[in-house]
Amino acid sequence: MEILKKIFLTVFLAVVLLFVGISIYIHKNGKVLIEERLSAALHKEVHVGKARLLFPLGLRFDSVEIKDALTAKVLRINLGVPIFFGDHFNIAKIKLTEPVFLITYSKDKKIVWGTLPDAVAAAPDVVAPEVPTAPAKPAKSSQGIIIDYLEVSNGRVKVIDQPHNSDFEIGQINLKAMELTLPPKNMKTKFDLSAVVLSENAPFAGQRAEARGMANFVALNMDAVAKVVDPSGNSSFSAHFKSVNNDMLVKGTINVGRFVSGIKTKGSSESSLEGFLANALESSGVEIGIKFSCQTKMNDFNCDKIGMSGNVVQNGPNSETLPAADPQPAP
Repeated sequence: MEILKKIFLTVFLAVVLLFVGISIYIHKNGKVLIEERLSAALHKEVHVGKARLLFPLGLRFDSVEIKDALTAKVLRINLGVPIFFGDHFNIAKIKLTEPVFLITYSKDKKIVWGTLPDAVAAAPDVVAPEVPTAPAKPAKSSQGIIIDYLEVSNGRVKVIDQPHNSDFEIGQINLKAMELTLPPKNMKTKFDLSAVVLSENAPFAGQRAEARGMANFVALNMDAVAKVVDPSGNSSFSAHFKSVNNDMLVKGTINVGRFVSGIKTKGSSESSLEGFLANALESSGVEIGIKFSCQTKMNDFNCDKIGMSGNVVQNGPNSETLPAADPQPAP
């Protein structure tokens, strides 16, 4: 019995000493380690706050900033076992609390994570002299990251719309995603997302959006559904996104009245087209439901050509509905 007590005490002391040693190492080097790993994987400058060790293999950072792309109040990381898996750094779980993401919709209709630097025009009459360059050193192999589970709590997304010189904001974002890699690998990522459109001048203002499904960002495959509901629970928008080898088909329905009402702003004039349409639809009790479909590319989402058909519904005791056939994708 005494031998068992000694063995238990020895193991306990060894675990305590190991935990204390790791805590000291994390306190001194954890911040630098995570900044280096994330910067290499994201190709962006990353800064994190004070590091703390959470038993048994957890890390907490008081803040995180990805330059011109993301800020968050708290970052929690649970390391996976094994911590190093082949050429990847294994993370069991990442949780971001109150993050703010920056997204840019560029003038060439591309969606970019982060802000775009201002273009600097080069003087046409100045020719830079040729300078001989030293032979390039072989690049170090940057280690990727495998994330088993990602959770975002109460996040926000600020979208900069360059073509329309405007911006809008989406808040109350809660995201759960499984199986992610940085940089992306040929892997299926499952996700479940909910958010609220905060900006008053945006379509579906004040309404809740939800999306769930699967995406493979390397093979460019996707199978997901999305919907938007107003505060009363009425459907404003629903769609199915299906992509196979980058060929995407989007099919869904949209309620025009609830879409247009979100475009009204506090300062907008009722004589404007948006105000006129919204007020007319609200006062008439008419709901216009439109079915739509479009074909696009997953890596270049652009629904310029949309096939449509619609239903017009008059609310009230003498309601009428004009049915419509399913839409065909526009050529």
